[in-house]
Amino acid sequence: MHISQGLLLAGCLAVCLLSLIGCSNNDPLTVVPSLSKVSIEPPALTMKPDTTTTFTANQIVHWTTDLETLSNDGKMIPSATTASYTAPKNPGYYYLYAASTEDANSKATVEITVAMGTP
Repeated sequence: MHISQGLLLAGCLAVCLLSLIGCSNNDPLTVVPSLSKVSIEPPALTMKPDTTTTFTANQIVHWTTDLETLSNDGKMIPSATTASYTAPKNPGYYYLYAASTEDANSKATVEITVAMGTP
């Protein structure tokens, strides 16, 4: 194969590839990231002390909790889209945070009320 034939073949392959992915001179390939807002279910909750529930995010997130939760014997066990949360032993307001792993500006917060007389 001569160099000119190789270049022609490479050019044809490039045109074929671009047509397969929907590109043309008038329609340049643009990659738009899918940045959806992080949301958590349930978005707020009232719990009895020392009970456990699971929170679910709509995408893979980095989970954190406030220091008050940890200092009052509460705990949080995170995974990619869920977090198992055990309420602290002391009544009060506590927080669970989720931050997108794809977009550092996309975050959500859950306020957790821990009260003695809740169902």
